[in-house]
Amino acid sequence: MAISPTETQASPTIQVEIKAEVNITAVIAKRLVNIELMKKVGQMIMAGEPELAIDGQKIYWKVPFLVVPPDNDPNLYPTGSYAFVDAISGIYVLDEEAQKELITLSDPILDRLYPELKEWVQKVKEVRETKTK
Repeated sequence: MAISPTETQASPTIQVEIKAEVNITAVIAKRLVNIELMKKVGQMIMAGEPELAIDGQKIYWKVPFLVVPPDNDPNLYPTGSYAFVDAISGIYVLDEEAQKELITLSDPILDRLYPELKEWVQKVKEVRETKTK
């Protein structure tokens, strides 16, 4: 029996259903990440909309980090990195390395949006240094 080219090029559709109880909702996961950001990174970075993800036996919320411009720009700019919040326990820790990575990833976005921002920040630092001397 010969197989025609159309039979070998078919795209099968697969539907998978997984049932699991999670204690942490998307809203709570986003809040947990925003609290950590406020405590450890400061302003201009916030959590985006979480997506539920599964990795082997682990269920977690994948929460994107977004740069928020300080003016009336309605856009949010993704940094390309994510927080991973355990959907069962809610455990999420923003360690020092992740904090530095976020700042490193957000700097080029802010530089592109506000080329004068870096110069302004430098001037403020200089003024503060002269006041403390």
